[in-house]
Amino acid sequence: MLTTKQTEIIEQIKQEFESHNELINSRKQSSSLLNLQTIISDIQERDDFIEETMVTNLANYRVIKEKVQEEIVVLNRELEVIGFCTDLNLNANPRGRISHWNVHLSKINAESKECINFMTIGIQITRDDHAYFNEKPIDNLSIISTQYTWFYGTYRATNVISLLKNDYLRDHLSYYWEKFNKN
Repeated sequence: MLTTKQTEIIEQIKQEFESHNELINSRKQSSSLLNLQTIISDIQERDDFIEETMVTNLANYRVIKEKVQEEIVVLNRELEVIGFCTDLNLNANPRGRISHWNVHLSKINAESKECINFMTIGIQITRDDHAYFNEKPIDNLSIISTQYTWFYGTYRATNVISLLKNDYLRDHLSYYWEKFNKN
């Protein structure tokens, strides 16, 4: 179920697609003796597709960011009990070249470098590594989805709560809690 903000983002994308389609249709109406206009039109359509994909990618990153930040609140609430907190490292790339984000764990009020970023949980963003226009691949352009998974080591989960239930992750959290609280 999409939030109001996500619905607004999708509506903005639709409006941009419609304006690009109007521009493409107006270009196709003109003609030349050598039919050079179709070559220019094809190139422009490809460029428009790339631009639309880049706008969509950035919008999809925003949707993911919103969902992840909601889960980070839950994660921080759980980790606070054992004295840990998180720092979300996220980036967006219009060409879709970023496929994961990192969540670094640190001790709350860390006094040494050892207690900062001692553990990393990942967020894998779903993407199609190849974008195609007229059945031809476009170099260096991926298509970002609004889907993502959390991971730690080889364990993957659809949400942070499922991830926290993993024994491997829990063992590592226990290890660091014990390590940092020995006095």
